[in-house]
Amino acid sequence: MQANEVLYVLGQNSWLDWIEPFLTSPSKDVCVVAEEGSLDVAYSSVLRVVNQFTPEGVIFLSHHDTLERDAALSEVLKQEHGIPSVAQPKSVALLAKDKALMSLHAKAVPGLNTIESISIDRASEYLERNPGHSLALKDPAGTEGLGFQVIRSQAEVDKLLPSLAFSSHYLLQPFISGSEYSVNLITDGQRSLLFEPVYKSENSIENWVHPCRRPRYCPSLTTDSSIRKRLLSCSRDYSKEIEAFGLLEIEFIVDDSGEIWFLEVNPRLSATMRMVSVASKRSIFTELTSLLSPTLLDDMVLPTHGFSAEVALSASKKKELEASWTRDSNYWVSSRLTVFEECDQQLASTLSKITGTGAI
Repeated sequence: MQANEVLYVLGQNSWLDWIEPFLTSPSKDVCVVAEEGSLDVAYSSVLRVVNQFTPEGVIFLSHHDTLERDAALSEVLKQEHGIPSVAQPKSVALLAKDKALMSLHAKAVPGLNTIESISIDRASEYLERNPGHSLALKDPAGTEGLGFQVIRSQAEVDKLLPSLAFSSHYLLQPFISGSEYSVNLITDGQRSLLFEPVYKSENSIENWVHPCRRPRYCPSLTTDSSIRKRLLSCSRDYSKEIEAFGLLEIEFIVDDSGEIWFLEVNPRLSATMRMVSVASKRSIFTELTSLLSPTLLDDMVLPTHGFSAEVALSASKKKELEASWTRDSNYWVSSRLTVFEECDQQLASTLSKITGTGAI
């Protein structure tokens, strides 16, 4: 191996297949998988590779469950081995599993609304006072929508009472209908390289679909320019508020009146980052190397050079598409399908051919 390579430490083995095609030099840069495990186990895995060559730096592509460990390991590499590394600080790693604290930080961001939580014993009162409204039940430490439930009636509240009445491990909030977005960025805590917002479809009680099953588009053709600017501004301000360092995905919902509401932040690699990479023709993994030197990160919004879309895949369709994929393909496959085209009409046509879903 040659000097000045970058070592990427992946928090999940399944990411390897979709990360490698986005590396600037997959034959030169190195990936090592360190899935959920103790600090000692991960340290041994990383150090074994580091000792084979002299990396320019180490970049942690953390999973939800490896953020805290990676924060600690990053400090060890810096202090004991003098190796520059990119990982979220411990304070941000802890934030990933505390949705209430995420929301508290959002209160400090101008123009960003937060959704107040309520206790289960007040759920009946809320539904009675707000006919036609619903509640959203979330795991306060969860990710990817796991455990998410929509509570529409008193009968559903009564079902939950026995399990939640004496528990504090839940987050119950009014359900807000509107357009859902996420903004991805790379930040050093002050400067931010922002990607165009990803439109994640409509979130409504009447036609509710789990967030993981909805189609996503970047850039959106229907988003008002003022809302786009506000989403980007809120994202930049939020990253400064939490003093993040590395990758962030911040999720929002814009209601019918144009108000922007904070949902949550994922301070790690997320699925929509593949979409913004292909739409901007800029690899997030290459851009992350800017953080290895404190003065190199561009403070800007990256323009798009085409259109990307992402849809959920069945297991059989995933297997079929994986078998036909090459480095020249304009699609990428994992648990979801990401497609890129240079014009929106062609994107719709390509989606229709592959999945039967072409509407943007």
